[in-house]
Amino acid sequence: MVIAAYKEPLGWLKNYEKKEYEFRNIFLYNKNDDSNHKTSQDLHCVMNGKECVKINLKNEGRCDHTYLYHIIHHYDTLADVTIFTKGSSDLQRERIKLNFITKKVFETKDTVFSVDRLGTYVNIALKDFKMDSYSASHPDNTSRNITDIFKRKLKPAEPRPFGAWFDKFFPNIKILDVSYAAVMAISRVHIHQHPKSYYENFIKQLEGHTNPEVGHYFERAWLALFHPIPEKCIYINGGFMQHGGKKRRRTHALRKVRRTRRLKKF
Repeated sequence: MVIAAYKEPLGWLKNYEKKEYEFRNIFLYNKNDDSNHKTSQDLHCVMNGKECVKINLKNEGRCDHTYLYHIIHHYDTLADVTIFTKGSSDLQRERIKLNFITKKVFETKDTVFSVDRLGTYVNIALKDFKMDSYSASHPDNTSRNITDIFKRKLKPAEPRPFGAWFDKFFPNIKILDVSYAAVMAISRVHIHQHPKSYYENFIKQLEGHTNPEVGHYFERAWLALFHPIPEKCIYINGGFMQHGGKKRRRTHALRKVRRTRRLKKF
């Protein structure tokens, strides 16, 4: 497992201390300078008494940079399957998705993508997508400090919007699926479909800024980056609601109303 972390609490790792889950290693990539001197134990990154492998990185490129960094620097020693996730996996959206993906990885021993399937190709459906500013979703990573507010402005992607970027870097790839939330699992076999230099070229786009717009493009193009991914490894909305489970709660509430109406008839 690879965890891209900033200031988030990592106590959620205890949820994965199960006998059916045997992780070879857990890599903690710390991007908070204030935690550089701290140990994995200090940061509560411990699994079954074993400390995570802690690596300090410059705060650049969001989690997308972290994932590619791990692939590049462990290209020849990758695990059979690597689960990529964020320090914010205590949030409902990420937690639901990580739970599903982890379970499937240990069942299938293969790549697992939980996706939204669009009605047309990604580069068409999201062709006009662009983002000028962004605020972190985890409360421990946000600040009202005026200097931090200016950091929310994104470094524009080149080119933009998303459709132009996708067509430049993936001109012959047609995908319908988007893997939101930056939680996924990729097998060594599927990573090795491309040489290390392929990933080295892509990581350059994520360097030099804490919040590049292109990171949000990667989030919408992971299945193109690792293309081809077999259909058996793709799960449509598997254990995941894009809006934090609200759709599921609305459905439950609607069923309750319908059930009440039926009861009133008798």
